[in-house]
Amino acid sequence: MTAERDRVLADTDRDRVVDLLRVVALGAVVLGHWLLPVIVTVDGEPFVRLLVHEAEWTRPATWVFQVMPVFFIVGGWANARAWQRAQGRGETAVAWAGRRARRLLRPLVPLVAAWAVAVALGQALGIESRWLTLASQSALVPAWFLAVYVVVTVAVPVTVRLDARVGLLVPLVLVALVAVADALTAAGLEAAQWTSFVWAWFAIHQLGLIWHRRGLPGPLAGLALLVGGLVVLLGLVTVLGYPVDMVVEVDGRTNATPPSLAMPTLAVAWLGVIALIHRPAGRLLARDRPWLLVALAGSRIMTVFLWHLTALVVLAAVLVATGVVPVVEPLSGAWWALRPVWILGCALVLAVLVALLGRLEGPPRQAPATPPGPVGLTVGAWLAAGTIGLLAAEGVHDPQGPLGVALLPLVGLLAALAALGVLEPDHRNRDAPSRAGRT
Repeated sequence: MTAERDRVLADTDRDRVVDLLRVVALGAVVLGHWLLPVIVTVDGEPFVRLLVHEAEWTRPATWVFQVMPVFFIVGGWANARAWQRAQGRGETAVAWAGRRARRLLRPLVPLVAAWAVAVALGQALGIESRWLTLASQSALVPAWFLAVYVVVTVAVPVTVRLDARVGLLVPLVLVALVAVADALTAAGLEAAQWTSFVWAWFAIHQLGLIWHRRGLPGPLAGLALLVGGLVVLLGLVTVLGYPVDMVVEVDGRTNATPPSLAMPTLAVAWLGVIALIHRPAGRLLARDRPWLLVALAGSRIMTVFLWHLTALVVLAAVLVATGVVPVVEPLSGAWWALRPVWILGCALVLAVLVALLGRLEGPPRQAPATPPGPVGLTVGAWLAAGTIGLLAAEGVHDPQGPLGVALLPLVGLLAALAALGVLEPDHRNRDAPSRAGRT
């Protein structure tokens, strides 16, 4: 522990605010997801609905809880920094991108495997199909982030070069493509909206690359970005009819899945917030104790992110199975009063899961025996994105599949992980530095 503490404190080249932003954003995601489900009873049967559907007044709060743009912005900064350092070590683009992809995808393996086994057991025990589908869908929702982020990360050596050459023009063109996709969707070509998963998140990630190359704007410019982003977002909602909700679908329209023009607009506002708080937050984190707390929280950030909805599902299943769920009117005073208890219960289950699985989050100790080439890396990353996206949308349950498991996306994911070297044993290479890949 002392050696790890000394290593964390010695990394003076790190922007500590980036880690703080990750941790705070993660807390917002976890809290928001734990607050979303509302259990209602219809004709004696329990159903799960969403808070933003049951209480429309909560929808504006999603502007605060939708922090995925923060993850992509700070991810852009961190990826640019990691690639810069890798170049200094003489690492090739393909080797670096492959290593980053493996580090991202390793924590996903036990999550998908656990839910495939759980669904198979549930099918064998005769658990109702709708519950198996709902449980695995809910638990795997966080995986969508990896579906997009692994492709964005693998492309960093290219997008960094584009940023150096044309700068702000890259995100501007990408945002224009999002606007075109929105227009085509409104005109009836609904398939166009799915391309925005690429355009919007690449554009937002590009803001982090610009931050790394040019630095953050000052506080006044940050305030202008915040106010300007919010004004445009209000215009999209009030004039052009975009949904107020920034998380889930409302009346057949969505800002998040897939992202609409509202998402990069919100990202601009978040970039303004980052510029406003960066200096005071940096002064706070210059002290050892606050920084060590942030570093500790961030050391298991992917495990917490991937498993926090599994914790919710496990707790709900245990409470329903034991019959100890208090029957209260949804959204009543009693319901709200029980939310802290519910959140504490989710947190305790999650703490157990992180203690058991957190060690899998560290960087691979060595490169795979046969590292992928440029084509294998690209194909593997896109195949991983497609199969992970499918699992995040539909879960692993298929009533018609063998043992009740959706076989096709799982086989596709296994092929992608094998191509990227994620499934190879993690034994130490004696010739490799002990902290290879830790950036």
